[in-house]
Amino acid sequence: MKVLVFLILSSFFTDCFSQKLLFHKNRYREVLYRIGDVISFQLEGNENRITDQIRGFEDSLIVFQYFEINPDKITHLYIDDKTRTWYVLRYKYEKILPIAGAGYLFLDLLNTGKLEKNTLVISGSLMAAGLLSRWLISRRIKFKGSRKLMIIE
Repeated sequence: MKVLVFLILSSFFTDCFSQKLLFHKNRYREVLYRIGDVISFQLEGNENRITDQIRGFEDSLIVFQYFEINPDKITHLYIDDKTRTWYVLRYKYEKILPIAGAGYLFLDLLNTGKLEKNTLVISGSLMAAGLLSRWLISRRIKFKGSRKLMIIE
């Protein structure tokens, strides 16, 4: 029983009093990254995407397995499960539009029994818009204005 109480209290204190990485987008949207979370980002002067698990924090540095980095050096953050909830439909277009196009084509074919040019144009446009949205909608959040990445205690 004492061991169970110790484990519960130690996990509470390490979570409450350990440092965390805060991504502040605006007044209403903030995300906390803790030790063990995977984060994808881009550094200034580098076009490559870096994805790694956070191992810890030291003063003003984020510690990863093979390197440490200052949050001020990160210029872009990639969308993950924590930040995806901010955008209701933005990253669902690539899935919704092709399904809507195929569904429209199927239902019109089922109703009329033949393929019409207008139906093909509309359903093809919906499918093409879904494919284009995959390339046109960026998955990066650039740090500018009120967007900040900082280590908090």
